[in-house]
Parts: sequence; C-alpha cells; structure tokens
Amino acid sequence: MIFDSFRAHLNDLETRGLLPGGSEPLRVTGCPGAGPALLAAALLNRGSPAVVLVVDGPSLAEAALTDLATGAGMSDARLLPQRETLPFEDSDPHVEITSQRADAFSALLSGRTRLVVTTPRGLVERSPVAVLGEDFAITLREGDAWSRTEIADRLRRMGFESADSVRELGDFAVRGGIVDVFPFGVDRPYRIELWDDAIASIRSFDLLSQRSVERHDTAEILPVSLNPELFDAADAKWERRCLLELLPDGATVVEVGGAASSRKRERLWDEIREAWGDDAPGGRRSAEDLVMPPAAAGRKFEKLARVRVEPTDS
Repeated sequence: MIFDSFRAHLNDLETRGLLPGGSEPLRVTGCPGAGPALLAAALLNRGSPAVVLVVDGPSLAEAALTDLATGAGMSDARLLPQRETLPFEDSDPHVEITSQRADAFSALLSGRTRLVVTTPRGLVERSPVAVLGEDFAITLREGDAWSRTEIADRLRRMGFESADSVRELGDFAVRGGIVDVFPFGVDRPYRIELWDDAIASIRSFDLLSQRSVERHDTAEILPVSLNPELFDAADAKWERRCLLELLPDGATVVEVGGAASSRKRERLWDEIREAWGDDAPGGRRSAEDLVMPPAAAGRKFEKLARVRVEPTDS
C-alpha cells in the first residue's frame, strides 16, 4: 500500500533526525498526485497535534480531501474552503462554503479532526470563532428544553432565513409547535416537534412531499453564515480568528508549492490593504479583521513544524 511506504519513509527520516521541526522547513520534492495528502496523513500518525495541508486552489483542496479518504482511510479530515468573494469583501453569501468553514473550525477546536485541508488564502482568512466555549453548532436532542422562540432566534443568528416552508439549504420555518430547518451536511431537512417548551421528536422529511421519513435522537445544526454582523461585537465569547492562529504550537503545516504559498498570502494582504487602507469603509473594521498580517503569520510559523512540497526541478 502506498500509504505504508510514506509511513516507512518517515520512520527513516525520524531515525536520521530529519523530521520537520525548528525554524527551518523540511523541503520535499518528487511528491506528485496524491503524494502530499498521504504525506500529511503519515505526519499526523507520527504524533503531531494537528496537520494542515495547504494546496494551490479550491479544486485541488477537494481532490486532496478525497485522496485522504481513499488513500489513507481518513474520513474525519475536514476541508476549510476559502471564501468565494473578492479578497476585500467582509461577507460570503455562499451557504455551503460558509457551513464547511464552520464545520472545519468546529471539528478542529472540539478535537473531532486533527487534519484540515485548505488553500493559502483559506489558511489566513479570519472569521468569527468561539474562544470561550460556545460552539459554532447547536445540537438538539429529544427531551432538551427549547422553546420555538429560542430555536428561531438562534437559527437567525446562525444565518438561516425564515420562510413559509423549507425549500432549500439555509431555510427554516416555524408553524405552531413545529420548527423545520435545512442545515448543511444532511440530505434532508429536520422537523423538530416541540411540546411544553421541550423537544418531543426530531425527524427528517422529504422536501417534495413534506412528509417525515426518519426519526433521529439528535440533530447537529451548523451556521450557514459567518458574517460578522450576526455576532454581537460586545460578546467576548467570539473573536475573529483564522486557521493558522488556531493551530496548537507544534502542529505541522504541509505547503504544496513551497515558497509560492507564502507569496500568495502576501499578495492577498497587499490587495486588502490597497482596497481598504488602514480601515474598512465607514471605519468599521481594519484589514486585520479579514486576514492575518504577514508579520503575525511569520511569528506563528516559527512555532510550527513545516514541510514544503516543491516541484522536482525547483
């Protein structure tokens, strides 16, 4: 198995004292195709607290996630997509991308994953992140005490749109003692039945017939928006953070393309500063709210193990 070869090679590097660590990155060449993904998985197996695989663009990130699942059996790895907006825009209307970002942050912070795939831009883009225990997601369980008003208010804060009936991802509807909601990551929306301000049942239902089809003990609901206006600026539980600064010291970053990844991050910062100057339009925010500055990123990298996967002829 190819993955076994990567693990054996890392054992050899460890014996020779060449595993990544310290201030200088380990340079790797001749690692095409699924190689970087398998290398990242093998490094995780060597005991790194977390590994981030940084690839050149969104399509390559999705391919790397597939490589991790098929080549290394890592079904718990997460994709942190970059926002599909102009670099200097402070919101993202793409529901699935926002939900994937929330899922990746939540899984990393809760320990449900230790391997995340992203792009140079995705590594340093900042989003509102819980820093004092509040999770991105809400988990609803049968018997839990919730009123329909509490659920509706929380869903609005998470970016869901109120509708007469649920028709697409990101919708929710309240009818009497029933709350329907269509979150990211499920094939069918949930129907939550409430009785005396407690959850009596949770079922998934068919969008076309609107009929319940399957009962569930729990329903995990991720945000469909991380737009900052949904978060109370006075709420100290939430701060704007990026993936790079959330990594624990000693984590490993595998950058495909080597120095080119660093240059892309620097260009992103330059574009934002050129568009905004020192402050956002109206003086509401600074460029640092959108992206981690290169100097701060450099200081963080000094605390991480780094691997640069470069073309053989570079």
